Formats: sequence, C-alpha cells, structure tokens
Amino acid sequence: MKRTKKDFNFLCGILRSREYQLLPPQKLETLLGLNDYKAVFNQLPELPFSTELHRQPGMEGIEAGFRAELAELKELLAKFSPSEEFSRLVFLPWDFFNLKSAVLQKLRAREAEEFFGPEGEVGIKELKAMAAAMEFTSLPKHLFEALQRAWVAYYEEEKDTQSFEIALDREKQRAVGEAARELSGDLYRYWQRLAAVKLAEVFLRAYFAQIPWRTVRWGFSGYRDVDKLKSFYSLKPQEWESRIPALSQQPLQRILLAVREGVDMEKAVAEESRSCASSIQDWRYRPPSLEYAYYFLMRKLADLYNLRLILICKANRIAEQEIRKRVRDAFV
Repeated sequence: MKRTKKDFNFLCGILRSREYQLLPPQKLETLLGLNDYKAVFNQLPELPFSTELHRQPGMEGIEAGFRAELAELKELLAKFSPSEEFSRLVFLPWDFFNLKSAVLQKLRAREAEEFFGPEGEVGIKELKAMAAAMEFTSLPKHLFEALQRAWVAYYEEEKDTQSFEIALDREKQRAVGEAARELSGDLYRYWQRLAAVKLAEVFLRAYFAQIPWRTVRWGFSGYRDVDKLKSFYSLKPQEWESRIPALSQQPLQRILLAVREGVDMEKAVAEESRSCASSIQDWRYRPPSLEYAYYFLMRKLADLYNLRLILICKANRIAEQEIRKRVRDAFV
C-alpha cells in the first residue's frame, strides 16, 4: 500500500485558520427546524456563502455563494495541496453523485428532480450535456469505466433505473476505497468501514421494500460476502442470527444483528454511521497531515451542500422531513 509522504503543513495551517467556518451540528438542526426561507436567511452563520447571499437574496444569490466557496476551495487545493491524488479524492464522491444525478435526470425525464452537489473534476454543465447526448467518452477514465458497469445493470434489468442507481453507488464506494488505499492506511480503513455500513443499508432497504434480489445484487458487485447476503435475503430476520458471524465485516454484522433483535433499520444504520464518523472526527486533533486536511474538507463540502439544500427547499416550501432525507452526512 502506497502512502503519501508529502508535506501537508502549509495547507493544514490555512485550514485550521478557517475552522470557525465549519457548521456545528446544532446550527444545522436549528436551520432545519425553521419555518421558511426568510427565517433561514436571517439565521445564516457568517460565511462567504452568506456574504454573497446578502448581496443578492434569492436563488441567484444561493448559487453565487455556493459557487464562490467551491471556487475558493479548489483554488486553495490547486495552490497548496502537496498531492494531486489527494485533491482528486476530495471531490471523487461528488463526481459520482453528480454523474448519477445527471444520468437519472435524463433517464427519468424530470428536469427538477435531481439535485447536484459540489463540482469535482467534471462540471455539472458538462455532465448534463453528456447525459443529454448520452455520450460519455470524455469522462475521466475511472468515472467512464464505473459508468459502463452501471449500464450493464441498467440493460440487464430491462432499463431499470433503480438497478442503475444501486450499481453506480456501489462503483463509487469501490473507486473511493481504491483511491484512499493509495494515500493513507487510516483513510482506507475508514472507507472500508463506511462501505460496510452502506452495504448493510442497501441490503436492508431492499429487503424490507421487497425489491427482487436480481435488482439489489448490483449493490454488492465485487463484495466477497455477496453469496452469504443472498442466503439472508430469503430468510426472516429471526433466522439470521446463526449466519451473521460468518460475515467478514463487523459493522455489517452489528447492523444485521441489531435489526434481527428488533431495532429499527434506520436507527441501526444511523448508530453505526455515527460510530464510523466519530473515528474521522478525531482527525481534527492530529498534527498537520493528510488525514486532518481530509477531515476539514469533508466537513466543509457537506456544510456547503446542506446550506444550499436547506435554502432552496425552504424557498420552495418543502417539508422539513423531506429535507432531512436529503441532508448529507459530513463524512459520507
């Protein structure tokens, strides 16, 4: 396993000076609980995002503030990140998220349905143009190859968009894990643990929704325990207990065992996700390092996404519970 030996001192020094800009969880809760756009607008924390929004309130200001902060982050990484591979990894989950959103928007023919996140290597405008033309050869190699594997699921399941979505989400986890492996042992172990939580979530959502196994199986491509999970799929939760220890990843074991014991699926996944997140939160106390920089940037990108989401949804009078379903965890 390769590990970067490059110096993160200068970049981390800049990021530490900006920690005050990170959104505390309690502030996010406050914003989610407010009744309308005006109330959220009046309670925004002092950030470059809100500065831009005060210049031009409304949708244009939301997008301008969002773009301004992203441009600042990208410029910071371009100037001071000692590792090009690290800079790519920071935005890689969002590349997959936006690619999926662009393609699903095309396939479902619903212009307003999909929501995009921070731009990565490929701009949202470019992704939407590719999807409109159904021509993706200009994608970076890792995204293009992942998309091809998701297309296999789509066409094998008779143009089922759910199979496509499940497959591309799995490809994201695999791609991010491999990129992390090349940079840091700690980062790789974090993503392995997080991937196990995601596998459990995919399995349980499909199981309780009674989605056919041939559809959900695309969410376990390349996973060593896929045959074991398939055997679980035809059983009742009460029958899982003796089989759970055979699974190779403890987060997956813990979640399935909790559900088998009667814990609500959402609660079981959320608790394991929080436990996983706590490990990366501890990276904020590390000396200048790749891990500290990663912690900060994941928090910052999630904050920007969530602020934009809340403002747009409140302006469109979308219910709080619906907004909560789309809020992004800082470490996912």
